[in-house]
Amino acid sequence: MFDKMAVRGWSYGGILGGTTITKTDRFKAASLGAGVFDWTSEYAMGFNHDVRLWYIGGEPWTNAEEYRNRSAAMHADKVSTPTLFLHGSSDRVDTPQQSLIFFTYLKDIGEVDTRYIEFKREGHGIREPRNQRVRDVEEIRWIQKYARGIEWEPWERDEKEDENSDEKE
Repeated sequence: MFDKMAVRGWSYGGILGGTTITKTDRFKAASLGAGVFDWTSEYAMGFNHDVRLWYIGGEPWTNAEEYRNRSAAMHADKVSTPTLFLHGSSDRVDTPQQSLIFFTYLKDIGEVDTRYIEFKREGHGIREPRNQRVRDVEEIRWIQKYARGIEWEPWERDEKEDENSDEKE
């Protein structure tokens, strides 16, 4: 049972998930959405002033070592978990470059499978129904593949269901 675990998280959950996969190999898949993975580069960009104060403390020039320690991307060489990154292109809370940074580090290291999906027109949350479906399908597909060894495909609607969608039995 414990050999098929996955970790996922969005926003602060993405931050924690990113940190988790740098500290353990127990998870077989990870899906990280809208997180911060390099706190120094996010210092003036995102909307995380309060988080930085209690999570890290100080500024990058007064507390550089802690900014590095709290940045999952700085520990990318320790990741053995296949990782999917999801981010809205218009996210101003945690900028999309954060997922791109960690993704690029993992890709360049080349030890684990990784994928980055950016959702056009989306902010910190995914609001458009089509994008929600893509997010959900891709996340399920990723976790099924790496945590369970299953090549999962989403179901398709039956044409009869569409034709009779107003009918009640």
